[in-house]
Amino acid sequence: MLGEILYEEKGKTTGVRVLTSEGDDVTVELSLKTQGKILGVPQNSLWTYSSRTRSDGTIYGEGHGFMTTKDGDVIRLTGSGACKAADPDGSIHYRGAIYFRTTSAKFSNLNGMVAVHEYDVDAEGNTVATVWEWK
Repeated sequence: MLGEILYEEKGKTTGVRVLTSEGDDVTVELSLKTQGKILGVPQNSLWTYSSRTRSDGTIYGEGHGFMTTKDGDVIRLTGSGACKAADPDGSIHYRGAIYFRTTSAKFSNLNGMVAVHEYDVDAEGNTVATVWEWK
């Protein structure tokens, strides 16, 4: 069951690098910078993730990042997601899970929590994410 929204953010892809291209499979590494709010507190995040387009058109991605709040709290992030295929306009709609690690007392309730996300990227590299607690 989905719980409350933990955070929402918007951002932009800042870099793309091809890692492999074998047969119909292609893996790229993407970096992005985002901003939003976590539990009502303004935050900025940096992510790097790999995205593999498979021969059947499905896409799987996984990555690592960290978030810094306006109060200086740091939250480490690990996530993964998948989608059936890119839209004809080049946009991608991942759905997946995120895990948190922090030493911040204010956000310690995130440790050990599993969150689910909707993460969308348009053809220009603009990103939008919404993340809910998974209860």
